[in-house]
Amino acid sequence: MWMQTVNRTDTERVWINITNADAAVISNHAPVFRILANANTASVANNEGATAFTATGRGAATSGALVGLAYEDIAVGAVGAVQVYGYHESYTAMPTAGDTTIRPGMVMGPAEATSLGINSAGLKDNYGPFVALSTLGTSTALVYGNHVFIRCL
Repeated sequence: MWMQTVNRTDTERVWINITNADAAVISNHAPVFRILANANTASVANNEGATAFTATGRGAATSGALVGLAYEDIAVGAVGAVQVYGYHESYTAMPTAGDTTIRPGMVMGPAEATSLGINSAGLKDNYGPFVALSTLGTSTALVYGNHVFIRCL
């Protein structure tokens, strides 16, 4: 774990290292989840196995499984950075059903295991580890939203 030096023009940010134990690349700005199985034998203070999916048997409401947002593209088996606290410039927003708009101040979280993004409206169990800092309209596909505050630490 490492922290950015705090000053008057930048907000505090915190990152951790993870190893991609998924079968695919974890994309930059996508939510990342811990694996509570053989790939994860260390504590959270050390490098852990992680995946872009919530994994079988754990729903999005399992807040302990969510780590944060990928800070870079992380190849399969590679070590990469995940931001767990602070301002993040972009996020992957999952598709929404109906007329929903993300507005500044709304809490957001990941959805079911098939989703690779986060959103705020229409989620059954939204525990809100992310706070939107800008407006994003309805989308029927994965898109990027701008400006989010992460509070997964």
